[in-house]
Amino acid sequence: MSNMTYSFKEPTDKKIIAKMLYISSAKYGLDWHSTQHEHNFTEIFYILGGSGIFKINSYNYPVQKDDIVIVNPFVSHTEISDPSNPLEYIALAVDGFTLTSGTNNNRLSDYFIINYKEKRNEIHFCLKLLLDEIKTKESGYETACRNLLELFLRIIKKHVNYDFSTTSYVRSNYECSRIKEYIDNNFKKDITLDSLADYTHLNKYYLSHIFLDCYGIPPIKYLNQKRIEESKHLLVTTNYSILQIANIVGFSSQSYFSQIFKKSCGKTPLEYRKEFFKKNKR
Repeated sequence: MSNMTYSFKEPTDKKIIAKMLYISSAKYGLDWHSTQHEHNFTEIFYILGGSGIFKINSYNYPVQKDDIVIVNPFVSHTEISDPSNPLEYIALAVDGFTLTSGTNNNRLSDYFIINYKEKRNEIHFCLKLLLDEIKTKESGYETACRNLLELFLRIIKKHVNYDFSTTSYVRSNYECSRIKEYIDNNFKKDITLDSLADYTHLNKYYLSHIFLDCYGIPPIKYLNQKRIEESKHLLVTTNYSILQIANIVGFSSQSYFSQIFKKSCGKTPLEYRKEFFKKNKR
């Protein structure tokens, strides 16, 4: 006879404190209404079947069966189904919970898309029990739902290098989202820390601090990264001069543009252009 006993120690890790606001199941049909929106809570989607696109802010991300999509609070998003392969998912609204990119830096991202094909049975089991408890509402179902939600979140955390933030989502994160969205939509314009402060009605030092805390990068550095990415596209798809490109993407001078570009890419804009066409000779 073989007998194995495993002792249970008092937990030392922080309990995941999150509140489930609702859980729903959806499948694409003719009455599907897709509108970009945002929430002051986190939404977690598990794709049961089909395929489609999640539009998050201004970008489209393809999704498929067994993907889990986590959209953090105050992030604009919507779901678009492939009509020929209807999208079907379970969605949970969770308050007091966000996902951050890595246990060491705890940087806030707008979203995460992770495929859980190998853990499908665990996910299905947990979500089915959650749906059953919510539907029947038998005595003690609230406690059961809290425990199942924590189990579901731990399954997610166990298999990815992400961390949870379980504190209430404070206003500073909403402010960061507004700053980021403004930069994303207006990076070609003349933007300074002072103009961002005027737009948000925040102290510029506080603004810099919360943006760095949320995204792991200062707002002006993020602005320059957006401009550099756009300039790379213009360098290889147009005949614009370096000065013209600098002006188009929002840099105040060609020399400053070249300085930031070289610092980011390790070469000047002209060197980048020449190297690209040398590699892609037709």
